[in-house]
Amino acid sequence: MTAIVEETAPRHEGMNPTSLSLAETVHRLGGIIEKRLHAGDVADLRRLNPRRPGSPAFWKLVVGELEPAGALRGEGPRRTDQERRWAVILNVLAHLGDLQVPGLSYGRALAECGFSEQRFGRLLRARGETLWDQARRSAQFLSSHGQRADATGLAWLILSEGRSDAQRARRQLARSYYRVNPTLRGD
Repeated sequence: MTAIVEETAPRHEGMNPTSLSLAETVHRLGGIIEKRLHAGDVADLRRLNPRRPGSPAFWKLVVGELEPAGALRGEGPRRTDQERRWAVILNVLAHLGDLQVPGLSYGRALAECGFSEQRFGRLLRARGETLWDQARRSAQFLSSHGQRADATGLAWLILSEGRSDAQRARRQLARSYYRVNPTLRGD
């Protein structure tokens, strides 16, 4: 069953109007990871440590895709933080592989494949590096169940952490999860 994209993520923070939207960037990166990267590069992205993103595949995507898309700006600590967040997103996309498809919201995909309400709550409540770990685990769960998903909503959550739109990203993800089955579910 296909659902319309429910996460309406904004453009990258500080982007000019001609830059790609977050959804366009996520979908483009997903396609590149799935269709153009060698198996070894994809494996490197799956093992990528966002705290120390040293993979050549990561840097190829940073320089070849994220910088031209306007997703990374500035220098110093702010730039390092942005790169770490994108490392998490690239790790998620590498785990999803060909399961990353536009149109099926991430929260809905998690609900449809049986991701428990308890685990989903941990994802929503997570902050900082704990959020990164929960994001990776959720992508591994989807992948292990062969569940298609659009990672745009999760990417928005990761990128918005600490900004004024973080709660909006969390609410969108929660709405798409609970629309599948609004009754309370346990493990």
